[in-house]
Amino acid sequence: MNLGSAEELRCLREALTAPDPEALFQASSKMARVVSEYFPSGQATDFIKATLDGMLSASPTCATAAGLWMKIILKECGDAMLDKVPDILDIIYSHMPTIQEGSLRQFLVEAVSILAHHHLEAVISSLLRKHLLMDRFSIEALESVLFKVGNERLVRALREQRTWSLLENPKTHHEGVCLLVRVLLRSGLVTPEIIQSLLPWVNSPTENRRVTSTAFLAQLMSDPMLREKKFLKSVLHILEERSHDRNSIVRQMAARGLGNLVYGAPEKVKKQKLFLLDILIRALNDTFSSEVIGESMKALAKVLKELKEKDIGSSFRATDPDLLCILRHFGPCT
Repeated sequence: MNLGSAEELRCLREALTAPDPEALFQASSKMARVVSEYFPSGQATDFIKATLDGMLSASPTCATAAGLWMKIILKECGDAMLDKVPDILDIIYSHMPTIQEGSLRQFLVEAVSILAHHHLEAVISSLLRKHLLMDRFSIEALESVLFKVGNERLVRALREQRTWSLLENPKTHHEGVCLLVRVLLRSGLVTPEIIQSLLPWVNSPTENRRVTSTAFLAQLMSDPMLREKKFLKSVLHILEERSHDRNSIVRQMAARGLGNLVYGAPEKVKKQKLFLLDILIRALNDTFSSEVIGESMKALAKVLKELKEKDIGSSFRATDPDLLCILRHFGPCT
């Protein structure tokens, strides 16, 4: 640190004794900017943890000053913190239950947004991968991130479709995930790295993770990127496995994903006809969930419209009662 910076810090330290909180915050912020010039990025996680711990025990004025320091350090030094993103988000997330005051919680949301300004893909990937988007903070953080990076129109669309409310409710979480993924795809924010990080969830013993990941993949099936990025074969296999899942929402999402192949890779439907029709017709006999049956009917409608009658006849006996029922319902396939 040069002499000029040291002298500036000494002057600012004197200003920290000012009785006016606004003057104190200004002095503290200036001090943070001076320190940021020499901040070692390797100590980012220790700094964030110490700052948040301090916010819990400090007076309201000092807690606010600590929040300002956190924002400034992340803004000025965040570019060098790529490898620290998951750890920083974990630290922020772990403090949410204990930091209840509204203005202080807002510092945490803003910290995530600032970090996303430097490392958008890493932040979104971490939010999707670790925090399930089933609690208010992770949803609020993602909304703030999308808004911060200039996607106001998309944030507005998500609000109009009640996506955030759907995500928070366990009964509708899967529908919220599908809407969210649709928007992320449109924005080019779904990367192969994000997909790869979510794949292990499909075999998780935790139902929430299986629901989230299967819904995510179901919506991804409607986009060509799965085929382009060489994920299609593995995702088809995953959806086949999840069609046997004990959770009915997971089975429902598996059926939706198979039907969405029509949009993401229509040229693959004929090649995969045996595979698709076998799973979807079997799902019509689901004795535990009318939602699974309904989703399978919709998926079959999409698939059958892509196939000609001769394609179906070559794979199934014309007397197959389930298939005949479907054909009568949807009419001839052309």
